[in-house]
Amino acid sequence: MKNIGEFAQSRVEEIKKLSIDNAGKEYRSLWVAINFAVVKDSYIKQISAQAFGIFMVIRAFMNNKNNIAYPALETIANLSDCSVSTVRREINKLEKYGWIKKVGMKRNKKGSFGNMQYQILQTDLIRGSNQPGFMKKPLVNMNNGK
Repeated sequence: MKNIGEFAQSRVEEIKKLSIDNAGKEYRSLWVAINFAVVKDSYIKQISAQAFGIFMVIRAFMNNKNNIAYPALETIANLSDCSVSTVRREINKLEKYGWIKKVGMKRNKKGSFGNMQYQILQTDLIRGSNQPGFMKKPLVNMNNGK
């Protein structure tokens, strides 16, 4: 039987091998809750369903520490099944209506500029993991069907 030190060392080596084998396969566990007001108060109608989908793709890349995301336009286009030009247009719409804000380009490891950084501004209606609850005062007009 191995002593505790030998067991711990073999386990550390096993975990190192697994991390090397799985490099690049990390997935983020993300849940998002959408306030009823997004639908009922016509927020999606205001920006369009396509812009909302693009927002959700960008939102999936958000850093919860400072609400910044910087996915590549090509990544957003691929994940939302839109063209890059459509993504650009819808991002401009999201910025116009105050859902996101462009905050500059991210520098890559070589020091040159890479992807645009987006600050997620719309956090009252759409929450993700590790964020406080929804807004205190409901926005919803409870007239059913109107």
